[in-house]
Amino acid sequence: MPTTKRKTGLPTKRKHSLGKTLARPWIAAVLALGVGLALGAGLTLFLGETPSASKIETTHKEAARRPVPKVAGLPAAKPGDFLPGEASKPQWIRNAVAVPENGERPLIAIVIDDLGLSPKRSAMAIGLPGPLTLAFLPYAAKLPEQARRARAAGHELLVHVPMEPEGKVADPGPRALMTRMSVEEILERLRWDLDRFDHYVGINNHMGSKFTKNPERLALVFQELKSRGLLFLDSRTTSDTVARELAGEMGIPFAERQVFLDNYLSAKNVHERLARLEEIARNEGVAVAIGHPHEVTMAALREWLPTLEEKGFALVPVSAVVRKRLDGQGAVTGR
Repeated sequence: MPTTKRKTGLPTKRKHSLGKTLARPWIAAVLALGVGLALGAGLTLFLGETPSASKIETTHKEAARRPVPKVAGLPAAKPGDFLPGEASKPQWIRNAVAVPENGERPLIAIVIDDLGLSPKRSAMAIGLPGPLTLAFLPYAAKLPEQARRARAAGHELLVHVPMEPEGKVADPGPRALMTRMSVEEILERLRWDLDRFDHYVGINNHMGSKFTKNPERLALVFQELKSRGLLFLDSRTTSDTVARELAGEMGIPFAERQVFLDNYLSAKNVHERLARLEEIARNEGVAVAIGHPHEVTMAALREWLPTLEEKGFALVPVSAVVRKRLDGQGAVTGR
């Protein structure tokens, strides 16, 4: 697997403020074109970056055979790092949507990505029965207002952080995290993303097939998440992602996507993927799916979500999946 040539230590303090960064002429020019870039990104936004069916169905055994990346200077994970005590709780616990005790019922989490740019599509997702996990793009407008509506409807929130994809065709949108960037540039962009709205439990990657297989750059993101007490949901846009192994090393609360609901925009495909999700949940005890606010996906979920209880499943936010994984009651391993 190719590795980046730039070796750099992890920063102990913020060397550059956002104000100083904006003083750089090239960054000011990029931000001046932000609206245009956002509109251009909208053309590819809902297509997303999804792997082929063979990559979607990769097994945990294949991932386990890859060596765990070693990154100099990373803190070792300690037992109980993110298990809450009475004195203090990390942000992902404080902002988690409470769910009732589910007994032995298999858990299903539904994540809706790419929210925020289209108020109509965001409203469709917010209107679905929950609790769902809604991931908002940080460069969308009126995010605090949209996030408040989502929370009021009983949904959990993620920041959907744009990351570098493989190839030159897919466009992750403005302010994406790129492997060629310096430590300061990556952290400035990430911190800007994390300041766009409140009450989220963590982040997941928008695209990112190149970024999430780079352990040195992903470690920068994970260090910031750990300092803030946030979780990471791996969208798994590549089978070469190192997120699971790195999260284990660094003690990051972690979950990963097992099913994409809408690689192909047909009702038949979405229902087939929902059936696959049920199968994984029965076999593994936990299953996580990611979908997008397409009309066909929203229609299928409106029909399917009310059936879960009678089928014996529990619909939960992604934080409940992380809790179960940390408690050792079950790990997300299926595809």
